[in-house]
Amino acid sequence: MKNQINILTIAVIAIFGMTTIFSSCKKDEVLIATSIELVSGADQTSNTETLLANAIVVKVKDQNGNAFQNATVKFTVTEGAVSVTTASTDANGQASVNWTLGTTEGEQNLMVSAFKADGTSELAGSPITVKANANKVLTDVDGNTYKTVKIGNQTWMAENLKTTKYADRTPITKVEGNTEWGNLNNNNTDKAYCYPDNNDNTDYGALYTYAAATNGIVYTTVDVQGVCPDGWHLPNDAEWEELNNYLGVDVAGGKLKEIGTSHWESPNTGATNSTNFTALPAGYRKPDGEFSDIGRIAFWWTSSEETGWSDYGQTWYINYSSEGMMDKNDEKSEGKSVRCIMD
Repeated sequence: MKNQINILTIAVIAIFGMTTIFSSCKKDEVLIATSIELVSGADQTSNTETLLANAIVVKVKDQNGNAFQNATVKFTVTEGAVSVTTASTDANGQASVNWTLGTTEGEQNLMVSAFKADGTSELAGSPITVKANANKVLTDVDGNTYKTVKIGNQTWMAENLKTTKYADRTPITKVEGNTEWGNLNNNNTDKAYCYPDNNDNTDYGALYTYAAATNGIVYTTVDVQGVCPDGWHLPNDAEWEELNNYLGVDVAGGKLKEIGTSHWESPNTGATNSTNFTALPAGYRKPDGEFSDIGRIAFWWTSSEETGWSDYGQTWYINYSSEGMMDKNDEKSEGKSVRCIMD
């Protein structure tokens, strides 16, 4: 019995010793940085030469998939700027950088490289590319700035125009009274603007007569600058139709509308604003001066005139209860919104 106890004791000691040896070997394993991955900050959109709202965060891992501390990470852009060009990963294996976009419209890239512990060679799978979308900033003659967005091959204003002057600084007549507006002739000479419900502080921009929007010029085959800033023009009917077809004739409106009901009445059918166009329902001003459909419909003038009907201009519109976008002809003395398109 005593011998059996001694044998058992020796076996336990041997097992414990082997466990200690293996454990010691595991502790002595050399950990190396082997991979890098993006944690957050991808696919942001901002204006050119603007700091992105969210930092770009990456994580470096070792061969066991655990966070690797003190790895060297390098950030490189072909244009624009980064807050740091190199950084060391923290205890969570993470490093971050703030990215200011460059001057080029469209997609811009940030390259992120991580290096092994000796800092001489990149990790397997490194570098990675982080993409962002840059929109040009548009400024009108009044100094108002507008977001812009590229959709297909077109670049549009992402806000309704609100300038009170043409690009040459010629002022446009502001008309507030219903009677005064009702006295405007339904032709292509009475240039007037107002704000929805005569509220200068509205998010909806201004409403213009057709004559004001086109600056008295009807589209033929040459772009009509109209009320738009230099380098931009009032889109013609065909350019609106191109936008509609590109997005899908049954769903284009939903892709253009601001989501939610802070501006649009419920149900704001199909609204996703997936294009960042952020269409807002400014409604319109009737020929008699009354305001209508604020919160329900977004109307925009084109530079095109209805064939055979010189008193009517062509418009495109989106409403709160449909996800499509439609066109129609309206009296030129009505007040409608304007979205400019880049030349």
